Amino acid sequence: MREAISKAKVSNFAKLETLPEVKEIRKFISTLPKEFSNYANEQLFKTLQEKLIEDRLKTYSIKIFEDKVIFGREAIEKFKGKPVKYRWRIKVENKILQEGKVYAKLVFEREDGVIAEPKKYNNILKHNEIKQFPAWVSRYLKHLNSLCSTESYRVPEFVSFEETPWFVQNLEKFTSLIKEQLQFQEGILILERDAGVGKNFLVEVFSALTNRPLFIIPCNSKMEKEDITFVYEFDPKRGTKRVYSDLVKALKTPGAVIYLDEINTLPASLVKIFNPLFDYRRYLVLSYGEVIKAREDVILIGGMNLQNYLGVSELPQGIKSKTDIMYIDYPPFEDEKGFYYPDEALILKDYVDEVSMLNKKEFTYLWYYVVNDVKTELGEKLRTPEREREVHLIFELLKIANEIRKAYRAYQT
Repeated sequence: MREAISKAKVSNFAKLETLPEVKEIRKFISTLPKEFSNYANEQLFKTLQEKLIEDRLKTYSIKIFEDKVIFGREAIEKFKGKPVKYRWRIKVENKILQEGKVYAKLVFEREDGVIAEPKKYNNILKHNEIKQFPAWVSRYLKHLNSLCSTESYRVPEFVSFEETPWFVQNLEKFTSLIKEQLQFQEGILILERDAGVGKNFLVEVFSALTNRPLFIIPCNSKMEKEDITFVYEFDPKRGTKRVYSDLVKALKTPGAVIYLDEINTLPASLVKIFNPLFDYRRYLVLSYGEVIKAREDVILIGGMNLQNYLGVSELPQGIKSKTDIMYIDYPPFEDEKGFYYPDEALILKDYVDEVSMLNKKEFTYLWYYVVNDVKTELGEKLRTPEREREVHLIFELLKIANEIRKAYRAYQT
């Protein structure tokens, strides 16, 4: 049976139990006297657990290559950032009436809001020149566009993380849903669960490893249309001017990951504005009529706490109909068979001297040996009285943490 299950590719205990060799040995054990069958079933259970330990470590790992990243069983290409090229346009502003004649100032505005004024030419135009620009205007515009005005690629920040199987499993599912969004060019992925489970952190790690710039847009019930479209800035030379919001800049940024934190708190007045952004149209309409189209490589994500929590607003129906919802929980601790997972312990071990030097595989086998009584050769080799004491300490701490979480969730719901 050991030989048979070593070749099997399974992800959980239930699938292992369906293998013919496991069924056969179960049948044989059932014919044994009780004093033998109990022991045999116990040994069989531990053997199957050892198989799952090995497969879980192999399956849920992160492999980083030059051109792609593999999260568990899901691969995604790294984004190859390129500088953004900005075009220039003519803008007429500050029309004034003087001695019965209309005058206006002509300036050149770049797509990102930068203003340029010609020094060689008089840019105060008369009324008839506004209707038909002088020849120098088109020459100057052509000159500006030939300068290749670019903004360097915004490099994502480095993020430190622990590569636990549960975290990689979440990244695998997350990546699958993101690839679907990019393929069909519609919708938004919403991460939902308790505060503190790591929704924001999951997005940060994905962005960093796939080389995508991250924009976090905090949402709240007092947001207004201007907060998501444009803001006002004061320029001592030109006075108050309007510039694009972070959301608009993000929609224009190559490969951007846009994370709308607490998206369920958006006021009803703004939900309609987001409708065309989250469906197949993928654009945002500004208050003065300009249409901002999201780039094809932009990713839209939202985050929110559980909707049945006290004080948590339900996700507006206008957004809900356009979303994929992914539930994220704390790392698993105890399964239905009474075995304890080491995922969260893998994070805590770095702060405990006796086990901090062990790698992921070594600590996992030591954990199963000490906590779950799964006797493996590697576990036996790594076990010392000091390490066993520290593993028990981490285990007790996690038991307390999980009881507190259960109480908190019960209170909130």
